[in-house]
Amino acid sequence: MRIALITYEFPYPANSGFRLRIHQQVNLLSRLARGDLFVLSYVQPELGSRNFDTPRLQGACREARIVHLPEESMLAKMTRYVCSALTLRNPIAYKFLSHLNSQEILCWLRTVRPNLVVLETPFLAELIPHIRHMGFLVAVDTINVEAELARQLYVSTKSRQARLRYLVFWIMTQRTEQNFLHLSDEIWAVSEEDIKRFRKFIPMSVPITLVPNAVNTESYSGEWTEEPNAVVFIGPYSPPNARAAEVLLKKIWPQVRVQCQGAKLYLVGRDPTRFMVEAATRTHDVFVTGQVDNAKSLIGQAAIVVVPLSEGSGTRFKILEAMAMGKPVVSTPKGCEGLEVENGYHLLIRDLDCFAGAIVELLNNSEARRRLGRQGRQLIKERYSWETVEDILKERIQRYAE
Repeated sequence: MRIALITYEFPYPANSGFRLRIHQQVNLLSRLARGDLFVLSYVQPELGSRNFDTPRLQGACREARIVHLPEESMLAKMTRYVCSALTLRNPIAYKFLSHLNSQEILCWLRTVRPNLVVLETPFLAELIPHIRHMGFLVAVDTINVEAELARQLYVSTKSRQARLRYLVFWIMTQRTEQNFLHLSDEIWAVSEEDIKRFRKFIPMSVPITLVPNAVNTESYSGEWTEEPNAVVFIGPYSPPNARAAEVLLKKIWPQVRVQCQGAKLYLVGRDPTRFMVEAATRTHDVFVTGQVDNAKSLIGQAAIVVVPLSEGSGTRFKILEAMAMGKPVVSTPKGCEGLEVENGYHLLIRDLDCFAGAIVELLNNSEARRRLGRQGRQLIKERYSWETVEDILKERIQRYAE
């Protein structure tokens, strides 16, 4: 069974939800293909030559084709966005699926001749009709319903300029998903909620399979030294996470500070906003780490991991990672959407108005923290481990091998 996986995001270091998803799929598909996995990945120039781990990807597959994109000037970027808006073509697809890039991908596929092509995210869906024309089967692996996420950002944004930007992005992304996804042989979604969203425009003739986000539990085992009263929120700080961090700093953390002296807040991940950095410089109990290649040590020192999200689609790796390490989690309903969790048993689910109280409650109750951490970790072993997802993928892959 030969499988080709195409991604526009290089997976290593695996320090974001999207990269963790690709990392998961590369490893599981390689096992199922018995090493016959071929990966084509773009590398964006802003990563720099030292910030991506090529040997790690090469070691996980038979062949890793790495495409380095040239530096994009500001004028070229603006031109791309204008052309995208005029043609209603998603700017991500416009960037990665230029005529030359598309031809390179298709030539590579002719050489590999896979039984199955896996496209990472709907942003690459414009390739589907070309791949099907070549006689190859196509599965689209998703981490979000991208148009739904863009819609949520549009609705919740107050800035007129930002609202216009999200509106255009929503329209273009919706057009991509609705025009191309139904042409695939199968779609993999991370949650039942996302399956329902896709079914609004994907006919029943196209299978949509639940392939959850998961973690390699072995890599999260071990003993972790907890820092007393340490509260951790994991980025990167794209708009949904950045807004959650702002709410955390403005409304939630001041309440925690008053009720629990000595509490510390760690905001971990790349692309922190100016507001976050300035908040850290003004106070003694807020720390902004910036990009880290491996967040495990910072999760490991946490007394609590928080997920105060109000927007999003898919499911959150930050919750899976925290639970895998036995850490108690406080989340909004949106933050843990799509995960089969029970409030008060696996984690605490609270609206933003009650969020601070839940943090204080756990900081003052070490037994409750240990209990939630233990029960959360058991959930990961049973439902969100690589072994569980491998069984799901194995059943799907065998259908294509017949």
